[in-house]
Amino acid sequence: MKFSAFATLLVSVAAAQAADTEDDIALLPAPAKLTRGSGAFVLTDKTPIVAGPGTESEAETLAARLRVPTGFALRVTDGNPPDGCIELALDGSLEPALGGEGYRLSVGAARVRISAASKAGLFYGGVTFCQLLPP
Repeated sequence: MKFSAFATLLVSVAAAQAADTEDDIALLPAPAKLTRGSGAFVLTDKTPIVAGPGTESEAETLAARLRVPTGFALRVTDGNPPDGCIELALDGSLEPALGGEGYRLSVGAARVRISAASKAGLFYGGVTFCQLLPP
Protein backbone atom coordinates (compact mmCIF):
# COMPACT_ATOMS: atom_id res chain seq x y z
CA MET A 1 0.00 0.00 0.00
CA LYS A 2 1.38 3.40 -0.95
CA PHE A 3 0.29 6.83 0.14
CA SER A 4 1.34 10.08 -1.45
CA ALA A 5 1.24 13.65 -0.28
CA PHE A 6 1.58 16.88 -2.17
CA ALA A 7 5.21 17.41 -3.17
CA THR A 8 7.17 20.54 -2.52
CA LEU A 9 4.50 21.69 -0.13
CA LEU A 10 5.93 24.17 2.33
CA VAL A 11 3.74 24.90 5.29
CA SER A 12 4.64 27.41 7.96
CA VAL A 13 2.14 27.46 10.77
CA ALA A 14 2.11 29.88 13.65
CA ALA A 15 -0.69 30.16 16.19
CA ALA A 16 -3.38 32.76 15.51
CA GLN A 17 -1.99 33.94 12.18
CA ALA A 18 -4.15 34.60 9.13
CA ALA A 19 -4.17 31.88 6.51
CA ASP A 20 -3.36 32.23 2.83
CA THR A 21 -4.06 28.72 1.53
CA GLU A 22 -5.18 27.06 -1.66
CA ASP A 23 -8.85 26.05 -1.69
CA ASP A 24 -8.44 22.32 -2.24
CA ILE A 25 -6.05 21.67 0.66
CA ALA A 26 -7.98 21.63 3.93
CA LEU A 27 -5.66 21.82 6.93
CA LEU A 28 -6.48 22.61 10.55
CA PRO A 29 -5.17 24.89 11.77
CA ALA A 30 -4.92 26.76 8.50
CA PRO A 31 -1.28 27.42 7.54
CA ALA A 32 0.10 30.93 7.66
CA LYS A 33 1.79 30.24 4.32
CA LEU A 34 1.42 27.43 1.80
CA THR A 35 3.36 26.96 -1.43
CA ARG A 36 2.29 24.14 -3.70
CA GLY A 37 4.51 22.27 -6.16
CA SER A 38 4.10 19.20 -8.30
CA GLY A 39 4.88 15.52 -7.83
CA ALA A 40 4.42 13.32 -4.79
CA PHE A 41 6.21 11.81 -1.83
CA VAL A 42 5.41 8.11 -1.65
CA LEU A 43 5.04 6.70 1.85
CA THR A 44 5.69 2.95 2.04
CA ASP A 45 6.31 0.41 4.78
CA LYS A 46 10.07 0.96 4.18
CA THR A 47 9.99 4.74 4.79
CA PRO A 48 12.25 5.57 7.76
CA ILE A 49 11.57 8.38 10.19
CA VAL A 50 14.90 10.06 10.94
CA ALA A 51 15.02 11.67 14.38
CA GLY A 52 17.40 14.59 14.67
CA PRO A 53 18.97 15.34 18.06
CA GLY A 54 16.30 15.77 20.73
CA THR A 55 13.42 14.64 18.48
CA GLU A 56 13.31 10.93 19.28
CA SER A 57 10.09 11.01 21.31
CA GLU A 58 8.24 13.02 18.65
CA ALA A 59 9.55 10.68 15.93
CA GLU A 60 8.12 7.71 17.86
CA THR A 61 4.82 9.57 18.29
CA LEU A 62 4.66 10.25 14.55
CA ALA A 63 5.44 6.61 13.75
CA ALA A 64 2.59 5.51 16.03
CA ARG A 65 0.21 8.07 14.51
CA LEU A 66 1.04 6.95 10.95
CA ARG A 67 0.54 3.30 11.81
CA VAL A 68 -3.20 3.78 12.33
CA PRO A 69 -4.15 4.96 8.81
CA THR A 70 -1.41 3.10 6.92
CA GLY A 71 -0.81 -0.12 8.83
CA PHE A 72 2.94 0.56 8.45
CA ALA A 73 5.27 0.02 11.42
CA LEU A 74 7.75 2.70 10.37
CA ARG A 75 11.16 2.46 12.00
CA VAL A 76 12.72 5.43 13.74
CA THR A 77 16.44 5.97 13.10
CA ASP A 78 19.03 8.68 13.60
CA GLY A 79 21.96 9.90 11.53
CA ASN A 80 22.04 11.40 8.05
CA PRO A 81 18.57 11.50 6.47
CA PRO A 82 18.49 9.44 3.26
CA ASP A 83 16.20 10.05 0.31
CA GLY A 84 12.74 8.66 0.88
CA CYS A 85 12.62 9.51 4.59
CA ILE A 86 10.59 11.63 6.96
CA GLU A 87 13.02 13.86 8.87
CA LEU A 88 12.35 15.66 12.16
CA ALA A 89 14.62 18.51 13.23
CA LEU A 90 14.71 21.01 16.07
CA ASP A 91 15.83 24.47 14.94
CA GLY A 92 15.81 27.20 17.59
CA SER A 93 16.22 29.91 14.94
CA LEU A 94 12.60 29.32 13.86
CA GLU A 95 11.13 30.57 17.15
CA PRO A 96 11.12 34.31 16.33
CA ALA A 97 9.20 33.68 13.10
CA LEU A 98 6.96 30.77 14.16
CA GLY A 99 6.70 30.94 17.93
CA GLY A 100 6.96 28.01 20.31
CA GLU A 101 4.35 25.81 18.61
CA GLY A 102 4.93 26.76 14.96
CA TYR A 103 6.67 24.52 12.43
CA ARG A 104 7.76 24.18 8.84
CA LEU A 105 6.62 21.17 6.87
CA SER A 106 8.25 20.58 3.52
CA VAL A 107 7.03 17.65 1.44
CA GLY A 108 9.10 16.88 -1.63
CA ALA A 109 9.46 13.87 -3.88
CA ALA A 110 12.72 12.92 -2.11
CA ARG A 111 11.77 13.54 1.53
CA VAL A 112 9.48 15.04 4.11
CA ARG A 113 11.05 17.46 6.59
CA ILE A 114 9.34 18.74 9.71
CA SER A 115 11.32 21.41 11.54
CA ALA A 116 10.36 23.47 14.58
CA ALA A 117 11.83 25.38 17.49
CA SER A 118 10.22 23.01 20.00
CA LYS A 119 8.88 19.49 20.45
CA ALA A 120 5.36 20.93 20.45
CA GLY A 121 5.98 22.34 16.98
CA LEU A 122 7.20 18.95 15.77
CA PHE A 123 4.07 17.34 17.19
CA TYR A 124 1.79 19.78 15.34
CA GLY A 125 3.83 19.39 12.16
CA GLY A 126 3.24 15.64 12.36
CA VAL A 127 -0.49 16.22 12.80
CA THR A 128 -0.53 18.36 9.66
CA PHE A 129 1.47 15.79 7.69
CA CYS A 130 -1.10 13.14 8.60
CA GLN A 131 -3.85 15.43 7.28
CA LEU A 132 -2.15 15.35 3.87
CA LEU A 133 -2.55 11.58 3.53
CA PRO A 134 -5.35 10.47 1.27
CA PRO A 135 -8.53 9.33 3.03
